[in-house]
Amino acid sequence: MKIILNDIKYLSLKDINFYKDRIYYNINDNIRVNGLFIKTKKNMIIDTNDKYRIVLNKEILDLNTLLSTRYRPFIKNIDSPSIEVIRNNKTNYIFNDNQGFIVLNFMSINDNNYPKIHILPWT
Repeated sequence: MKIILNDIKYLSLKDINFYKDRIYYNINDNIRVNGLFIKTKKNMIIDTNDKYRIVLNKEILDLNTLLSTRYRPFIKNIDSPSIEVIRNNKTNYIFNDNQGFIVLNFMSINDNNYPKIHILPWT
């Protein structure tokens, strides 16, 4: 089951759980969803030849703070929150589509102890 939150402000931080390297979201203490899916405005900038930078709103900092209590923070500059993603066929498609939103997917933690963040098209 996937539940996509329409905005980060609807995220209840107390309902996020971790097991091994996986991130789970609990709903009403009886539904456990694998990962977080958050809809956000698509604000993608070409950063370098091989990366895009996705500019995020300040509300994502609460999630960054929670995850950084156990893992490495995914936001490096809290004054200008953003993440970098590799440019490939999928991210090029998302960058060039006419949608105004993307979905950030937080599913697990990588080997370097950072959250894996995937971007998905909003369709």
